[in-house]
Amino acid sequence: MKRKFFTLLLFAAAALVIFTACGNGGSEDEPSEEAAAEEADDGYDDDELADIADEDRLNVGVSLPSETEYTKKLAKELTNRLWRKGFNVILKYAANDQSVQQQQISELLSQDISCLIIYPAAKTGLDFTEVTAAEIPLINIEVPLEGASPSDIYVGFDNVKAGELIADYVISEMELEAAQDVTVEMLFGKTDPLAEDLYTGVMNLLSEYFDDGTLVCRSGRTDFDACTTTSENAVAAYNDLNRILSGYYLDQDLDVLITGADYIASGSTVHFFSQGYTLDKFPIITGANGEPSSVRDFEKGFLSMTSFKNTREEAKICTKAAVYLTSGEDVSDFSEETIMNGEEEIPSVILAPKMITQIDYLDELVNSEYYTDAEIYG
Repeated sequence: MKRKFFTLLLFAAAALVIFTACGNGGSEDEPSEEAAAEEADDGYDDDELADIADEDRLNVGVSLPSETEYTKKLAKELTNRLWRKGFNVILKYAANDQSVQQQQISELLSQDISCLIIYPAAKTGLDFTEVTAAEIPLINIEVPLEGASPSDIYVGFDNVKAGELIADYVISEMELEAAQDVTVEMLFGKTDPLAEDLYTGVMNLLSEYFDDGTLVCRSGRTDFDACTTTSENAVAAYNDLNRILSGYYLDQDLDVLITGADYIASGSTVHFFSQGYTLDKFPIITGANGEPSSVRDFEKGFLSMTSFKNTREEAKICTKAAVYLTSGEDVSDFSEETIMNGEEEIPSVILAPKMITQIDYLDELVNSEYYTDAEIYG
């Protein structure tokens, strides 16, 4: 059925929250005693809350690539857990700009930090000469650095596995073993350095269904570079989907939309309504990360699943690593794996993502108090 394109819902795109880089400033974050008390489960003896005067706390620099729902949650977990163990956190966001992040590394080093935690904006391109010269322990998180770096440990998630979880869900829900001509499109973040790993995981399991014709991508956008968004925000995802649907799906519904992040999924859902899709015939839409937007979209019935990355678990390991490194202890005592950065093996802790669906999102993200109402609804 030919769809009507310009409806009032088209204007809803302007109201979408754009989860993109916003600012390159920094701050010293100290949680309230009440907030810190809520973060009791930090991977250590819960009775061991550090009783340290503010002037005696060691500074930990934290450099994050941008200020999004996901990174703000990660920053909160890191700040609370590190504070409980006697650290003061100096936090900076780099606006997805490597030159800004490079400058911020220098600024953090000038603020008497005892440890640096970095979530790089890209896998390569940063210069760690100053970090090496200062002999500051370096904890690399989320995006693994490639090439020479003085990383003491890498802590992150198995993003290929996250993509495979998405593919598993599509295979099961669409019963691909017996299906025919299932239409699918994919949208991944243009500048997200982890998006290609996620795509690799998806294609590890779905490529055979593309090859035998079970899955049909009418736009032909199946190579990674072809299925990235034009920009890194929800409105761009809305506009990209508009071009896909208006160009290739005037006479047929889209069955599956695979996205590389929850904000992309969120930006896409409004568009389906503007094209005349109703909830009873809504396509399967997958997200990634388990951001607050996923809870909102699960509630509305828009989102089908997300591959959840639990920042609480990540912050626990980072805190443990910071304690070890600033005490002169060997992090390989608790890291069970290593990753190759191109030059040497780096101790690592690789965390497993988890599939969350309409069935269990309340238990996993809301009832568990992983997110507060304020984080979900603003």
